[in-house]
Amino acid sequence: MALIFPQDKTQTQTQTQTQTQTQTQETMSTHTIEAPTKPDLKTERTRTTYTHEQQAIVDGLLECQRHLGREGVPLSNKEFCDQWIKTYSEATYSKVTRGFYEAKDVKKTFAELSEALISIRRRIARLATLSDGGKFYEFDLFAALFASVRECLTKKGQNRLIFFAAPTGAGKTRFFTELEAREDVTAVNANEAWHGSYFYAARDILGALGVTGKFASAGEARSEMINAMKGRVKVLAIDEGNYFGPRSINLVKDVLNETEWTVVVGLTPADFDKMKRYYTEWSQLQRRIHTVYRWSPLTSAECQRVLADAGLNGDAKESALLLAKAANSFGAMDFVARVIARIDATAGDSRHPTIEDVKAAIQFVQKQLDLVPSK
Repeated sequence: MALIFPQDKTQTQTQTQTQTQTQTQETMSTHTIEAPTKPDLKTERTRTTYTHEQQAIVDGLLECQRHLGREGVPLSNKEFCDQWIKTYSEATYSKVTRGFYEAKDVKKTFAELSEALISIRRRIARLATLSDGGKFYEFDLFAALFASVRECLTKKGQNRLIFFAAPTGAGKTRFFTELEAREDVTAVNANEAWHGSYFYAARDILGALGVTGKFASAGEARSEMINAMKGRVKVLAIDEGNYFGPRSINLVKDVLNETEWTVVVGLTPADFDKMKRYYTEWSQLQRRIHTVYRWSPLTSAECQRVLADAGLNGDAKESALLLAKAANSFGAMDFVARVIARIDATAGDSRHPTIEDVKAAIQFVQKQLDLVPSK
């Protein structure tokens, strides 16, 4: 800190004026999302108080608006409305995001904006080639997972941890992709370094948060991570939780203790059970759990819904039984997705595959995955 002596007063004033002019010029040249240049006293008196969930929708829209900009410059309100929302005018959107919206049916407006936000996030995900797994089928298990995430985002307390324990191919990664489209998510994959290193786990999460830099210690990385997450209500989605160990368990506990984030972890059932059995740190994490979801075998009813969507013409019940049996033997949702892709590729222009098409597609995928015994 520079010391200012009495004889330097004139020089200091000149420097201050120069700094102020420079800061003003820099501010004028910086592109930001539109905000009022001066307060409207009448509007300030009627500023709307949004619910926790409504504010999350506003924050999500603004984040998408920034993400869709170019070279760090967000889309203007007009560009964002014209290209991405369409059902709302620039003026209405501006009032909503500034907290000055006074419509009689605010709930209806936010329900529509919530749908718009989901649609925008899906489009962003497609543009980023995140949703390349084909159509997402919201089976009962996935619907329950989404409902639990939504509940955690609107509740207080530390029990905001959700585990999704499912075998390889059961749709964990596909679920996380869809979750990114529906909620404000920071996604990260765990890796081998997470098992014994708090530092590497925190560093990877910081990277996903967009925070870069050199961190001298695990304590410094932890502090930076918590500070970056505070003041926001989002979802931390961790896939490949098979690599969890004592240090990463402690990290998740810290996030739940010191922030308002919801944490969703995907891993295999065997690794989930191993974590419970072998790590003493588990007991501290267990009491912060909201729900544990374990994968259950696909039912014929669920497969029937998938086949109906594919335009099956024929005995849907028998076809669904065949598909469920094959998928539950190996591959689960991944197997189903491969079969549907094969049906789509071979059904022809009629788009009404028969049970014989389903059988042929199942046999093709089994051979593709080397599941057919050698003769």
